[in-house]
Amino acid sequence: MQTLNVALPDRLVCTEQELGQFVREGLESGKGEPVSPEYWQRIRREVRQRLDQDENQELEQFVREGLESGEPIPFTLDIWTGIDANVQTRLKLPQSRRTG
Repeated sequence: MQTLNVALPDRLVCTEQELGQFVREGLESGKGEPVSPEYWQRIRREVRQRLDQDENQELEQFVREGLESGEPIPFTLDIWTGIDANVQTRLKLPQSRRTG
């Protein structure tokens, strides 16, 4: 019996059952024959599409949360300076040379 190792993305967007079904269908359609490059391209394309769809849904959710979070506030230089200082501290980088 031959084995095949497949590297999957960390954020695979399907359940274990869906993945198992997908693999079973592929094996059944191949009837034990070697898998064609076209089949692997189809798998890669479908996985990429699912990941893209999940990322788009996540981005839409972030935008929706932002829009529903309350009244907008003006984005001033003071706010930017505070954000910049926070990032610099977290990254332990020297303060930027911005002047206001």
